[in-house]
Amino acid sequence: MNSLQSPDLRERYVIEGEGRFENEELLALVIGAGSSRRTARQVAALLLTTLGGLDAVLRAPVEALLSVPGIGLAQATRLHAALRLAERCRPPPRLSVRGVNDVVALFTPIFSHLNHEELHGLYLNGHGRVLATRRLAMGNGTNVLMDPKWVLRPAVLLGAAAVILAHNHPCGDPRPSRADYECTMRVHGAAEMLGTQLFDHVVFALPEHRSMRALGMLPALRRELSGGYERSPPEAQPFEYDDDDAQRA
Repeated sequence: MNSLQSPDLRERYVIEGEGRFENEELLALVIGAGSSRRTARQVAALLLTTLGGLDAVLRAPVEALLSVPGIGLAQATRLHAALRLAERCRPPPRLSVRGVNDVVALFTPIFSHLNHEELHGLYLNGHGRVLATRRLAMGNGTNVLMDPKWVLRPAVLLGAAAVILAHNHPCGDPRPSRADYECTMRVHGAAEMLGTQLFDHVVFALPEHRSMRALGMLPALRRELSGGYERSPPEAQPFEYDDDDAQRA
C-alpha cells in the first residue's frame, strides 16, 4: 500500500481549515492511504466518479465502496463509519407548530399507549418553531400535578415565546376538568409575569382531543406567533362542567 496520501494535504487542513478543501480532498483525508497505483486523492476522485457524486457516496453501503478500485476493507469501513457518525451528529430538522393539528400529531404517539396521566410541555420560539418538548409530570392514573414552576422553568431557560401544554385523560373523556382549567389559569398568570404566553392546553383521550383555546377557555393572546396558530373548530355548545367533573382528571 502507498501510505503517501499526501502529508501536504494534512498540513494544509491544519493551516487552512476545511472550508478551502474540495470534496475529493476531504474524502482523501478519511481514506488515509491510496493503493500501489493511485494516491488517496486519486482514489477519492475515482470514488466520486464511480458512485456519481458526493450524495451517492454519503448513501453508499460498504459493498458499494468496496467496488471502487483502490478502496479496500479498511478504507471502506473507515469511510462508511465516519459518514454515519457525521449523520448521527446532524441536528434533526426543527419542527413548526401552526395549529392544534400539529400538536395532536406530535403528542398522539406519546399518549397512545399510556394508562396513566402525563403532562407534557411544548416550547416554541416567536416563529412557531419547536425549541423543545418536556415531560413535566406523571400522575397516578387519575390526575397529575401541574406546577407552574416546573412548566415555566424550561421556557425561561430556552427563551421560549410560547408554551403549549398537553396531557391525557386515561378515563377516556377528553373534556377539560375544572381542576384542569384552574391549574391552567395559574400557569397562564405566571407565564404573563415572565413575559411568555400559554398558547394552548390540549387534553387527549384518544382518538379524541380538546383544545382549551378552541373552547374559549383561555384569555386572548397578547401577540400571535409570526406563522399563526390555527384553532380547532369550537364545539357547537358553550363549554360547561357537568356533574361528573370531579371524577375526571
